Amino acid sequence: MDLTDQNIKKELELKTQGILVDDLVAEAGRKILSLQFARMIGHEPGTRLGADAEELHDMRVATRRMRVAFEVFEPFFKKKAIKPYIKGLRGAARALGGVRDLDVFLDELNDYLANVPENERPEYKILLSQWREEHNKARLKMLRFLDSDRYQIFTQQFVQFLNTPDEGSRRLETVQPNQVREFAPKIIYERLAAVQSHERVLGNAAIKELHTLRIRLKKLRYTVEFFGDVLTSESKEIIRSIKILQDHLGKLNDADAACQMVNEFIAASEKEQSTLPVHERANPEPMFMYLAKKENERQRLLATFPQLWQTIMGKEFSEKLAEATSALQTA
Repeated sequence: MDLTDQNIKKELELKTQGILVDDLVAEAGRKILSLQFARMIGHEPGTRLGADAEELHDMRVATRRMRVAFEVFEPFFKKKAIKPYIKGLRGAARALGGVRDLDVFLDELNDYLANVPENERPEYKILLSQWREEHNKARLKMLRFLDSDRYQIFTQQFVQFLNTPDEGSRRLETVQPNQVREFAPKIIYERLAAVQSHERVLGNAAIKELHTLRIRLKKLRYTVEFFGDVLTSESKEIIRSIKILQDHLGKLNDADAACQMVNEFIAASEKEQSTLPVHERANPEPMFMYLAKKENERQRLLATFPQLWQTIMGKEFSEKLAEATSALQTA
């Protein structure tokens, strides 16, 4: 793989990573990283342009998948060899994340305002203006990162790493799973155990704990996707079930973050206007109405999650996962 438009397009057209059951785990990881890196670079022009927020979202998702992939395959690489790439991906994810979060908040607020009477919308202008200003600052910061020597060096060196078989691979000194057929079931069930361990605290879990669960669900889903080439078709249903839970918790996280931001805005606004005559102060009612909407949404998502959770704890899910990994036992 290289960074020419033709090669990136070719990589993006791939529907699978080409993983084989007899692949060495390190080289399977290299294939997965290559595909996701091509997707990251492929979405960079659209991200820079900023006309379609989904371009940035897709680029960010690719960085997340690679970070999870490095966690999965880290035991098979020398830490020193992969450390610069993990650091580079972390920096990219951070730069993209600041813009993406505000994309979500602005889209949701604009959707809400579509149903607000025209004569009431001016009350929201200050909040919209503030979020747009923060969004512009985040985009400028992101573009500076993408234009930086640091980012350019990272991408060029990463391409070389991905194009060089055995580069950075660790020589295993003990008998341990070293082929995809041996390693995939092990890591998938480890990821599942990390998710299911939340059952013990789910009844009174705080939003912070549910955020941790969401991250673990994401890691489980990505890990199943990484090995999709060598699993049975049941893996697609497994992924769909996990994604439903992940998306639900993602909406909960967004609602909670929006509540925090609106609360901060209200507090700052009240402080700024405390010295003004009463008749000159902005009416805070619209902001409290929007805050109430987001708080209600947060509560609804909290209340409905336990029922969804049962889909991943039930017998049917376990049977499907066993069936999905059975292909590795008979291959």
